[in-house]
Amino acid sequence: MRKILKDSFRYPFSDWKKFIILGIILFISSVPVRSFGLTSETIILLFVFVGFFTGFFINGYLFRIVKSSIKSFEGLPEFNMWLQMFEDGVKVFAVFLVYIVVPVTLLIVAVILISDFDHSFVFNNFPSMIQTMGINPLEYLTSGIMPAILSIVELNFILFPQLGFIVIILLLVLLPIFFIAIAGMAYDGGEFRSGFMFHDVVADIKDIGLKKLIIWYLVTGVIFSVIFIVSNILNYLLFTLNIFIIGEIVLIILITYSYIFYTRSLGLLYRDDPKE
Repeated sequence: MRKILKDSFRYPFSDWKKFIILGIILFISSVPVRSFGLTSETIILLFVFVGFFTGFFINGYLFRIVKSSIKSFEGLPEFNMWLQMFEDGVKVFAVFLVYIVVPVTLLIVAVILISDFDHSFVFNNFPSMIQTMGINPLEYLTSGIMPAILSIVELNFILFPQLGFIVIILLLVLLPIFFIAIAGMAYDGGEFRSGFMFHDVVADIKDIGLKKLIIWYLVTGVIFSVIFIVSNILNYLLFTLNIFIIGEIVLIILITYSYIFYTRSLGLLYRDDPKE
């Protein structure tokens, strides 16, 4: 595990040019999440479309990092074959929908229907609720995996605060399964159906070792969370000092680093599988 972490910490610095390119794409894809205080629905919708579209390239490139790491390549992969990168990003997002979004949605609906929660009030008054709370659903629409996870958690706490911790627990259980499914798909050269071979995912987890997977998941999760929290704190402080541009640059640099670090560590974890 120490070897995996040491390599993953250094890996983002292996090619600054590619690091910057990924950062720029990340910035473009993250625009609709914040919208910079814009109120025009038309402009926000345009940003959402651009951000959602570019998010697939983010997924595709991070998937390429996992794939190249499994194949023992040392440097960041090239930004080429853009159509394939986009297709891979769509595949990753589809796997995310099946492994994360669908189960979370089913859990929320099931709990609401079988509990004393006044679901009729929520369903009948949903539009007015989000308007009263100042929520713009478009700002939560993203194809990026990490932003999508944050959107699920945030929206759940806002709309269904009673279910917040239940959803978080479910996410904590499902995410490592999803990550191994993505790694398995990368190992099989991007074969789409590989992401849905649940018996293969279970076999991979057994080969890697449940204990090792949990340790990796907890350690990298803490590291990723610390980077994410620090980046947002720095961005907020710089924003309050009216250094908005510098704050955004710092935020994007740290987020880009954390994404590369995490996907590299996933690829190395899977490569370290005894079956190799």
